[in-house]
Amino acid sequence: APDFDEQALATRASRNNSYLSVTVTFRATSREQLDALYRDLGDWGGLATTLAGLGMAACSLGEDQAARQYFHDALQTALDAQLVPLVLSITIGIGELLMLTGKREQGIELTALAFYHAASDHETKARAQHVLTHYEVVPETLAETAQRVDFDAVTSALLDELTITPE
Repeated sequence: APDFDEQALATRASRNNSYLSVTVTFRATSREQLDALYRDLGDWGGLATTLAGLGMAACSLGEDQAARQYFHDALQTALDAQLVPLVLSITIGIGELLMLTGKREQGIELTALAFYHAASDHETKARAQHVLTHYEVVPETLAETAQRVDFDAVTSALLDELTITPE
């Protein structure tokens, strides 16, 4: 790129000089640049994680429609890449958005799904438990409901719901 700054590039050899780590620091100025970067790198998990982070930021700023779009794109990206643990992590953010926008029951059920799903990692379970505790829900009371949920049906319905503009 014509505006590339060589100071933004750093390399470091591994202890045994077997590998070379390359770090490039840059500032993306548009969503299109981020999408292109992750697509070129083939890092779908990184893209989905970044989009979910933007969704959480928009949610905390009260920008619900932007949050819905970011979460939708994060969820679709993670589903397309078949990254089930990441999908479950993203559903917690969507659950929080739903709870903040008056859909408490649906948000709780979604967060409980992430808490109880077999593919959830320790960090996802801990985050889901934290959210449920914040909303004064005892996760154990939702075990039976969460275990009966059809994961594919729930994620498909979520994509549809996030696409619909709230009234």
